[in-house]
Amino acid sequence: MKVMKILLMLVMAGSMFFTTQAYSVEVLVDPEPVLVPEGMELNKIAEGIKRGMSRRGWQVGKEEPGKIVAVLSIRNNKHIVKETITYNKQHVQIKYLDSYNMDYQMGTPGSSMEDEYGFNNSRHSGNSDVPVPMIHRKYNSWVKNLAADIKQELFFQN
Repeated sequence: MKVMKILLMLVMAGSMFFTTQAYSVEVLVDPEPVLVPEGMELNKIAEGIKRGMSRRGWQVGKEEPGKIVAVLSIRNNKHIVKETITYNKQHVQIKYLDSYNMDYQMGTPGSSMEDEYGFNNSRHSGNSDVPVPMIHRKYNSWVKNLAADIKQELFFQN
């Protein structure tokens, strides 16, 4: 009887592990471009981007005219995200560049581990046979916040 209880506990613990794994990644979504206020100079746009980045701990990894590489390090480099931020006088665009320990992978929502265990937590609404970038579930909110912070700096901190 004791052996059965131990076996049952191991099975339950294993299923909890796989459930956690299935829900730990989602489709990577780059945010919509941030519009730039009319007449703003490129140097002011770059300053606003960097102020927006600093609000939540993003650092400048590399900078050149019209382009900034933004780096976010979480928990002393346990997770690292790199974004390419391109900008001109019309808009600012944030795109995934690279990451470390963020479970980045090309996957087909609904047909990988999620499907095998009966889960489908994907927000992807396209053809499920086409591989799409998948990443840690926190990524999209971090990048969405970055875009919102940049927008706030460009429009309200001049």
